[in-house]
Amino acid sequence: MSIEIVTYHSTNAKLENAWIAHVVLPNGEYWGVRFCGSSEEIVKVKATQLWASESQKYRATDVGIVKTDNRGLHFAGKAWMINKTLNKKIRIDIDKVDEYTAMGWERGGPRSNIGG
Repeated sequence: MSIEIVTYHSTNAKLENAWIAHVVLPNGEYWGVRFCGSSEEIVKVKATQLWASESQKYRATDVGIVKTDNRGLHFAGKAWMINKTLNKKIRIDIDKVDEYTAMGWERGGPRSNIGG
């Protein structure tokens, strides 16, 4: 995957930030990462090295960088039950709902109003 590195020079910036570069991806989109340095060569090297590093990470995943939201996955197959007499809420396996219902528990939720 070839990239294009675009550089800019400023005459009124501090010497260590006189050159700026950004990467244009093969599809023409701007990568969104800026590189600063005192020479054009420095910013090109910084951009090339980071791009190579990130590309290697991407290839290592086989399918690319995928962000997965696993929040709450440990609650899969669970149900909230409330017992107004005991003033309690619990989370149980779904296959035990009938058992708890027979003992006086009701299906509810984490924000069920109990004891109030």
